[in-house]
Amino acid sequence: MAYPDLPGFRDRVSEWIDLPPDQILVTSGSDQAIKSVFEAFVSPGDEVLIPSPTFAMYHVYKQMFRAKGVEVTYGSDMSMPVEKLCKSIKKDTRLLALPNPNSPTGAIYKESDLVVILERARASETLVLIDEAYYPFSCVTALPLIRDYSNLLVTRTFSKAAGLAGARVGFACGNAHLIDALTRVRPMYEANGIALKLGTFVMKHPDIIDAYVAEVSAGKRFLKERFGRIGTAYPSEGNFQVARLPGGILIQDLVSAVEDLGFRIKGWSSGNPMGGCIRITAGPVAVMESFWQAFETIWNLHARQDPS
Repeated sequence: MAYPDLPGFRDRVSEWIDLPPDQILVTSGSDQAIKSVFEAFVSPGDEVLIPSPTFAMYHVYKQMFRAKGVEVTYGSDMSMPVEKLCKSIKKDTRLLALPNPNSPTGAIYKESDLVVILERARASETLVLIDEAYYPFSCVTALPLIRDYSNLLVTRTFSKAAGLAGARVGFACGNAHLIDALTRVRPMYEANGIALKLGTFVMKHPDIIDAYVAEVSAGKRFLKERFGRIGTAYPSEGNFQVARLPGGILIQDLVSAVEDLGFRIKGWSSGNPMGGCIRITAGPVAVMESFWQAFETIWNLHARQDPS
């Protein structure tokens, strides 16, 4: 097998998202793209602004590159007002790492909000990394803003909506000078040939993504309705549903019991704002119905228990 055709794949991505090739860098999933941003632009002691809670690797890379992390916390309703985030962007803020939508909260900023954030960041000479791993579940993208903001980088992956998590293929987009800086720290072959073949197939058959997103969206609606009966089901723009359960429930015991029945979910016993919450990755309604049957069995047992 020949070496991977990275320029050819980049050109296909260029046509797919309507950006020039020199504004795109192919990566091994969006995770490598995020690491490259830290490596290229963050020096020891630089201030990196990170929402909390969020994707764990931001904290890993902050420590790896010896940056000073500053966290801005989501509210108990899983939201973070634009004003709150903008006030956290200071002159010393080198990088704002902003997943949109965020995981695990499911919160999202619409394009007009992103413009406000980017304007504030530009005034502070802050680089903004917008991680769109869950696009197109949200259908909100910052890609058009790259033309107007030279301080913006956007990362995407084929792992979520395209279902290619095991293949490890993604890309970063931004002003050509930013992509050139990322290119200087890239590995020799940033994605393997098989992954590029799979990614190419998905780009040629966008109906694959459309069908999967429709299935997940239907499953998410099912979960939101069911969890709304027993707790608070929050709006989510990812491929998952977040629900806050009534106080007194032993979350980790419930999570373990559900896993024993064949379904793995995440739960938080404490912490702001996720304390008392669980997160479920959504799938087709038929699968979610099976999950709910198992969850409801466990729920009925745990809801009757006295936590004291």
